[in-house]
Amino acid sequence: MKILAIEKNLRQIDPDRERATLSDEAIALYELYHDEIVREFYFNENHEAILVLEYTSIAACEELLHELPLVKNGLTRFELMEMRPYTGFERVFIENS
Repeated sequence: MKILAIEKNLRQIDPDRERATLSDEAIALYELYHDEIVREFYFNENHEAILVLEYTSIAACEELLHELPLVKNGLTRFELMEMRPYTGFERVFIENS
């Protein structure tokens, strides 16, 4: 299952104060990437992470992301949604058949 995870900061993160946590977060994210769970990752304009994951379910993904250091420390949370294949082209091809 492909899942989109959008990080929401719960409070302002001070990079100097949270240096160790941010380092641990980067390591954890790398491990998820290495394990082919996180497939893509970005930052939005608010410097919040946008992750594309391949995982078994939304619930299992929530448990997995809950272990990330920034989430564990109450600094962020993730909104998750399942991404399904686009089927809009079927309308075009059915109408023109």
